[in-house]
Amino acid sequence: MADCRDSNDSSNDGDVEEFDFEDVLYEYFSDFDWDYTGILKNDGETIPIPKVSNCVTAIFEVDALNTAEEMAAELGATVIEPEHSRQYPDVTLRGGAFGDQLIALDVKTARLKSGGERISGMTLGSYGQYFSNPNTDTQWTRFPYAEFDEHWIVCFAYQWDDKLDSREMVYEVETIVGQKWELASRTSGSGTTTAIGSQTDMDALRHRDALFDSEEEFEEYWQEYGND
Repeated sequence: MADCRDSNDSSNDGDVEEFDFEDVLYEYFSDFDWDYTGILKNDGETIPIPKVSNCVTAIFEVDALNTAEEMAAELGATVIEPEHSRQYPDVTLRGGAFGDQLIALDVKTARLKSGGERISGMTLGSYGQYFSNPNTDTQWTRFPYAEFDEHWIVCFAYQWDDKLDSREMVYEVETIVGQKWELASRTSGSGTTTAIGSQTDMDALRHRDALFDSEEEFEEYWQEYGND
């Protein structure tokens, strides 16, 4: 449970409102569902949404980022957007209830399998470049990684049936919320990229049954992983 305060830094006590950001994220994102009919053309015709997972991910992300702006406004925070599509994170939050802290928020999707007991897996960001050199300012992160106080993930796990139409092909959407280190596995998320992999067991993800004892252990493990 995070309260968006640095327990080792009392200098921010007057600037940061004590609250549980996890609860806030669930409040805003837990009721997400697939309620999209199709793609609206200028002439008013609606055409089907392409039956590819990248389209599903993009639609969820756009909707979630709009919701993140609503959430930030309620918290009196500023949303700092990435400078390009491959820059970490999807959203940076600062000010308002967060004081001077920088909060990273990434939106992810994953397909449910094994009767909803597992997910296909999701990647939690790179373990190379900006992660292995956290104090370095690079084009791949909005701010140097070490400047972020917390790193949060909102994941939409869903069932998929490409035989159904646009409105029904995605169903049983479940929202998973946690800090990156709580959801991470000890293996990479892809054989071709330097991506941190997630756990795949839904119970572990729901209850944030972390494989690491702390964020510090998580970062040390993956920084060494990236330097192997």
